[in-house]
Amino acid sequence: MAEIAQNATQRCVGEEFELLLTLFRCVIEAKDLLSACRATLQIVCDFAGWDLGLAWIPSPGEKELTLLTSWHRGNPELAEFVRVCQGRSFSPDVGMPGRVWSRRKPEWSSNLAAEPSDLFPLAPFAARAGIKAVLGVPVLDGERVLAVLLFYLLELREKDTRLIQVVSEVAAQLGFVLHHKHTEAGLQKNEALLRQAHEELESRLQVRVLQQAIVARIGQRALSGIELSALMEETTVLVAQTLRVGFCKILELLPDGNALLLRSGVGWKEGLVGQATVDAGTKSQAGYTLLSNEPVIIKDLRTEERFSGPPLLREHGVVSGLSVIIGRKDRPFGVLGAHTAKARTFTEDDVHFLEAVANVLSQVIDNRRSLDEIRRSANWLERLIDTGQDAVVSIDRRGCIVLFNAAAERVFGYSAREIAGRKVNDLMDEPYASEHDHYIERYEKTGEARAIGRIRTVTARRKNGELFPIELSVTEIEADDDVHYAAFIRDISEKERLHAQLVENERLVAIGTTAAKIGHELANPLNGMSLTIQLLEQRLRKQSNLLDTQITSTVNRLHTEVSRLSALLEQFRSLSRREKFKFQRTTLTALVGEAIEIEMPRYAELGIQVECSFPSNLPTIIVDIDKMKQVIFNLTKNAAEAMAGGGKISIKGSASENSIVLEISDTGTGIPPGIDIFEPFFTTKPQGTGIGLSVVQQIVSAHGGSISYSSEHGKGTTFVITLPQK
Repeated sequence: MAEIAQNATQRCVGEEFELLLTLFRCVIEAKDLLSACRATLQIVCDFAGWDLGLAWIPSPGEKELTLLTSWHRGNPELAEFVRVCQGRSFSPDVGMPGRVWSRRKPEWSSNLAAEPSDLFPLAPFAARAGIKAVLGVPVLDGERVLAVLLFYLLELREKDTRLIQVVSEVAAQLGFVLHHKHTEAGLQKNEALLRQAHEELESRLQVRVLQQAIVARIGQRALSGIELSALMEETTVLVAQTLRVGFCKILELLPDGNALLLRSGVGWKEGLVGQATVDAGTKSQAGYTLLSNEPVIIKDLRTEERFSGPPLLREHGVVSGLSVIIGRKDRPFGVLGAHTAKARTFTEDDVHFLEAVANVLSQVIDNRRSLDEIRRSANWLERLIDTGQDAVVSIDRRGCIVLFNAAAERVFGYSAREIAGRKVNDLMDEPYASEHDHYIERYEKTGEARAIGRIRTVTARRKNGELFPIELSVTEIEADDDVHYAAFIRDISEKERLHAQLVENERLVAIGTTAAKIGHELANPLNGMSLTIQLLEQRLRKQSNLLDTQITSTVNRLHTEVSRLSALLEQFRSLSRREKFKFQRTTLTALVGEAIEIEMPRYAELGIQVECSFPSNLPTIIVDIDKMKQVIFNLTKNAAEAMAGGGKISIKGSASENSIVLEISDTGTGIPPGIDIFEPFFTTKPQGTGIGLSVVQQIVSAHGGSISYSSEHGKGTTFVITLPQK
């Protein structure tokens, strides 16, 4: 396939080259502008297969265009169309001839007969003649239009960019030659010098026109977005044809810098392109080119003394050659070379041409490298932003969100699609939300930064309205007109919860330590009192006939109080002890059932209904069964005590992605607002100790869970325990 494409490219270039040469010879031999234009019309029509050509020229005052000459195939309708045109003239920007004249640009119509007559005055006459497609090009001498050439076709044809380029090059060469023919007229006084200049001009113009056209063509192909390898293949073909050499090559310097790879080329034996390498040092012409940092010309490789000829050149019988660097001298891509099997002297024009081609390749390669680096950097940054744990939110100058990474989606609950374009104020709590636009406006005017460049702790708002603490760092992006500010956001809810828990634990430890000391001091006296009361009770029972009712009642009260103090002392000790946990796998259903089973008869007597609800697919949990039963027992006991006249206890279980949730609700009196029910020794009960809920909180925290509650006065309370799935 590569060989077929290469042959097609060679044929195309060869045909266009022959067209330019034929035209050049005819125009050079023409006596005047009329004969030059007529010859051009016929040559182009024959080359492109068009049926009619017209040449219009500006009048002496350059106020209008008139028909100079024409050429057409043997067709009466076309002859009649030419007669109509001979009686017409066009002002600047009137009709296709006038527009091409004033705008100095080619114009194409696929169907002239169908065009509006106000824009194409000749359209009705073209329809009668059967004319369809038309192409107009200017013949320029610098900024001055010498003539306007129009070519007509008796069939529809879509716009052909390549044909426009070829005909434009023909017109450019015609203008170039006509300009020089004016110059020749001034040199006619010296016939010998004129003849010599004519011969040199013809020779050099042939080369220069073609070389410039080839450089332009390579540049256009590069701009078309063609793959680099395909561009290199086309380039070697075009260079070989233009310089008329048997071999052309592009060598790429390998990463180690010791060798060059034959990346592309023509004339070399099959299988060498992409495989063969040459030395990057003084053993090759290419290596010497890199070392010398300038073009290298070989007149005869057989007598060359600056470097030894590499096997690649000698095996192909190379005699003469020219090579130039591709890329910057401090960072070369490689070498572009042209070689012949016969002795040849390469001219300065040849060197300039090869350098121009190398410059085009160098720019293309640098641009591709830069784009690749930009893409890699952009992809890396995008992956970094998307995989980061911190939320990244970027906004424009108006405060609208333009970037919202995956972490931001997790933190705030919005998807990037639904939040894009909305004001960043939607993510803020007051007063930041209402004042944010003023912050931006003030910073844009004064440059006074309050949040930019600092790490601040503020309150943000999730999609569901939940407020939560964040650490916020804002930076300004000066290089981007769309994204002007970027914020790096870290959700510190868990951090603050852990910190609060740590503080609470430290406080409980201090309380527990104090309680342990108090308990130690009270334990012995209480034991002694308990034993004394028991002995007293035994003696009083032996003398029951002598008992005073008041004495018996007093002793009973003493016994009750001592027992209560002993129980309170044991709770103090449990608050201060470092508990040991024995974790086992169980179900929430079984755990709740065992915890409330013993109390169910008492609840029934109190008129309390207990309702449990657990999904059948609820996952198992790993807990200390006895201690979690104590938690459930304490909470249900508190619920029952809050419903003196009866009521309902609801116990529900559920599961989220990473946790198990237990809800215990009652229909009691509720908890007064503004108090901390987990505070040790705080209680709302007349006989309470204020330690039960503190112990509950300790047990839940030891399981890595959390406990919270909501309460409404007169309607009841709901406790929510969240435990991690393990």
